[in-house]
Amino acid sequence: MIALRPARPEDAASIAAIYAPYVLTATVSFETEAPDARAMRNRMTASDGLYPWIVATNGVEDGDAVLAYAYATKFRERPAYRYVVETSIYVSGPVQGQGVGRLLYPALINTLRAQGFVQAVSVIRCLTTIRSGCTKRRAFAVRVCCVSSASNRVAGSMSASGSASSTMPRFHRPSPSRSARPA
Repeated sequence: MIALRPARPEDAASIAAIYAPYVLTATVSFETEAPDARAMRNRMTASDGLYPWIVATNGVEDGDAVLAYAYATKFRERPAYRYVVETSIYVSGPVQGQGVGRLLYPALINTLRAQGFVQAVSVIRCLTTIRSGCTKRRAFAVRVCCVSSASNRVAGSMSASGSASSTMPRFHRPSPSRSARPA
C-alpha cells in the first residue's frame, strides 16, 4: 500500500537514487551531474520548512522504502512571486506508470494551497505521454511549460486542466494575513 508523508533527512539517499537516472540518462532534469545524498539533504533543508518535500513510500509495514518524491521551490526572487512556486516530481523507474504520481502530486498541491501559495508552475520535457499525462490528468492549478525535446526551447505554455482558477486562484492578491509569511 502506498503511503505519503513529509520527506525526512534520512530519505536523502533514496531521493538521490531516484533522481540520478533522470540526470544521467535523460535531459528532463536540466542538470548535468547527479547530486549525492548530501546535496539532496542540503536542498531539502534549504527549503526551511516553507517549501514542502513529500515522499511516496511502500508503507511502514513494507519497509517504508521511498518510491517517488515531489517538492516545491521558490519560483523567482522578486517579491511579487512570493506566492508562486515551481514544482517537481520524480518517480522511481520500477513504479512509473502505476499511479504513484497521481497520489503524490495532489498531496503536494494541497499542501501548497494550505500554505497560502496561489500558483504552481511546472516545467517539463515533452518526451512521453506518461510524464506529461501525470499533470494533464489532474485538475490542478498548475501552469505547465513544455520544453521541446529536440531543442530545449519553450514549445508552449498551457494550463494543465483548462481553467486554473477552479482550484487555486490565479493572479490573486493575498489577504493581509498572508503577508506576514516570509518572502
